[in-house]
Amino acid sequence: MKKKFIKISGITLLEMLIGIVISSIMMGALYTSYTVVNGSYTQVADKETMSRTGRDIVGMLLRDIRMAGYHDVDSIKVTTKDAKLWKIAVLDMLKKRKWNNKKPTAQMLGRYQPWHEGHRKLFECIVKKDLQVNIQVKDSHGLDKKNPFPFKKVKNFIKSDLEYFKSRIKITKMPNITNIFYGRKVGYKIEKILTPKKYRDISATKIRSRLKK
Repeated sequence: MKKKFIKISGITLLEMLIGIVISSIMMGALYTSYTVVNGSYTQVADKETMSRTGRDIVGMLLRDIRMAGYHDVDSIKVTTKDAKLWKIAVLDMLKKRKWNNKKPTAQMLGRYQPWHEGHRKLFECIVKKDLQVNIQVKDSHGLDKKNPFPFKKVKNFIKSDLEYFKSRIKITKMPNITNIFYGRKVGYKIEKILTPKKYRDISATKIRSRLKK
């Protein structure tokens, strides 16, 4: 009885090599396409971020102009002398800066009844030193007529005013601290910042009276 042999077809080594070469070319083309598309997407995303940041900064400048008493902002050319401050704000946004307890930090302690332009000016002077700021709000609400705002409302005032510096602030509710003592040389500075007189002359009492109306 004769045995029947089944003929099995296969591929030669040359055909296998050709297949590998073709596959490599296709993979290279796909990778190149991905790199180009990804690069284009990154450029578009960066431009969108810069555009959004620019809009935010313009909004911040317009708000400050209004606070200075100018309401017809459409007729005003937006300029500022505080280039260092805005530079910090822009870089913080672009770098997506976050609060870090390990970084050098300044302390601002007060009642902030209410938070006003004088406090903001002091904050700006501190930020120009490239510091983050722990704004500590004394728990003085209800002690007398000078303290009508609860902590939550004061916190909202501050967050709204410092919206573009939110990565540099932490707002903390503190006891009604009346004295600060230290014995020997400590690892921090106690520093007085003298803001312009117009800011030092701001009356919180008058602001509270206006807010009641």
